[in-house]
Amino acid sequence: MKLGLENRRALVLGASKGLGAAIAVALANEGVEVHGAARSVDAVAALNGQVDPQNGGPIQPHHLD
Repeated sequence: MKLGLENRRALVLGASKGLGAAIAVALANEGVEVHGAARSVDAVAALNGQVDPQNGGPIQPHHLD
């Protein structure tokens, strides 16, 4: 489903698991430039395996406590 969010940016807090992770992946698959912030940078970076590279770019992980 395309929501017309291409070429926008989003900061998703708590992006390492649960609802935050689901939102980050969904936005990335919509073509949004996603910056995911969480305590576990590795968990955020691992979400890139769920992003379709033809639709969106990688989720940029950021450490935030």
